[in-house]
Amino acid sequence: MSDREIARLLRQPESRVKIRRPIRQRAEVTLWTEAEDKLLGKWPDERVAQYLGRKFRAVQTRRQKLRILRQTHRSWTPEEIRLIDPAATKGPLGEWTSHLAKVLGRSIVSVKTKRLLYYGPRHPKRAWTPREIALLGTRTDREIAIRLGREKACVTVRRRILRIPSYRSRQSPLWTPAQDKLLGTACDRAVAEKLGYDYYYVKKRRQTLGIPQIGIRLWTRKEEKLVGVLDDKEVARRTGRTVKSVLHRRRALKLPPANPIMHYWTAEEDQVLLALPYNNEVARLLSRSMGQVRQRRSKLKRKAARNAASYS
Repeated sequence: MSDREIARLLRQPESRVKIRRPIRQRAEVTLWTEAEDKLLGKWPDERVAQYLGRKFRAVQTRRQKLRILRQTHRSWTPEEIRLIDPAATKGPLGEWTSHLAKVLGRSIVSVKTKRLLYYGPRHPKRAWTPREIALLGTRTDREIAIRLGREKACVTVRRRILRIPSYRSRQSPLWTPAQDKLLGTACDRAVAEKLGYDYYYVKKRRQTLGIPQIGIRLWTRKEEKLVGVLDDKEVARRTGRTVKSVLHRRRALKLPPANPIMHYWTAEEDQVLLALPYNNEVARLLSRSMGQVRQRRSKLKRKAARNAASYS
């Protein structure tokens, strides 16, 4: 039984029961054998503890008591070096590294470091040749990366270091006044198809000149007066716009969102509330909940009591 149950049966404080309870005997201590002592210092303390079924602290304390130095380095054998060869990997390299670390009794960092020092990086750095450098900027970085067998980020970084302009900036067309007049008259894709330009250059040119895209409705003052006063969904329904468009316009005008849930009490509703004694009838007439009616009635009563106290 627990101390609390015993204290309740004896009608005594729980602290007194704990004092009277005899001290528990210590668990039997397993003595160390000579064979176990020989393992100390030859393996890491974690591995010895796992092998002997003892706690790490017990192994560490025993080794320190016998003044045995902790193993700090274990030389690699030719068989271990053969196993960490990337060419002998079975499955994904990460999973195989974790498996080797468990089998060899080493850490994952130790296996990775030894593999890197002995076999070198998995993907060694390739020096850029004059032929490869001459290709930079002639096509997009992605196309050149696929052609050279390199990463796209590597190609981009190398091109920027050499200050070579990108392929798109080189292919940017020269715009004429007649072509500028076509911008905004149709969608950007239609203009790009008509002029034979890329969609990216047409869009960028239109945005640079500040020409609005066709099909965009400008906000009128009458519509802006509704923003922030009514709910975004209600404004979208009345103006024929999307809710997202109303949201962006309200944020551009720095207006807080309207709260359609908050329905303030009017003077006429207060008169109906004071005239009728039953809350359920008031709630039905005013289309409000019973909680709102009770809260409003108590608030009006407190207000009337304060006014009466101030006049007296």
